[in-house]
Amino acid sequence: MLIPNPIHILCFGNSLTQGFPINHPYAIALEDTFQTSSPYISIRTDVQGLPGDQVVSPPGHYLPRLDILYDDIKIPYSWMVILGGTNDLNQNQDADDIFEHLMKVWDYALSRGTQVLALTVPECGACRPELDPRRDYLNGMIRAHQAENL
Repeated sequence: MLIPNPIHILCFGNSLTQGFPINHPYAIALEDTFQTSSPYISIRTDVQGLPGDQVVSPPGHYLPRLDILYDDIKIPYSWMVILGGTNDLNQNQDADDIFEHLMKVWDYALSRGTQVLALTVPECGACRPELDPRRDYLNGMIRAHQAENL
């Protein structure tokens, strides 16, 4: 029996969310996993990856993009899977500033009834190795953060 109301998942971020480097968004694997493990649950994904975008605004556009998305949606998002920070680190943004802006993005979605899955920043083959300690520090803050529905 199919559950009538689909789970509406927003996959939000930058080029990694869009599917860089092989043009294969992780949302495809997410849908496949749901269909295999829970075929009675209908899910709908909305992939919103913008190459080069940054969390810290300005220059990034994470919050303005979210504002537009939430104004235009017909079916509310059940979940937001968010990946951000890679471009910020590569543009020498401070890890504490990135984390502060990530929290604003998470809070935006949470305040609208959306549960949030916050992803850590993956290793970046195109990034300078000296960014690794800052990425590790940022990921530690992401992992340690606690909030209801996050």
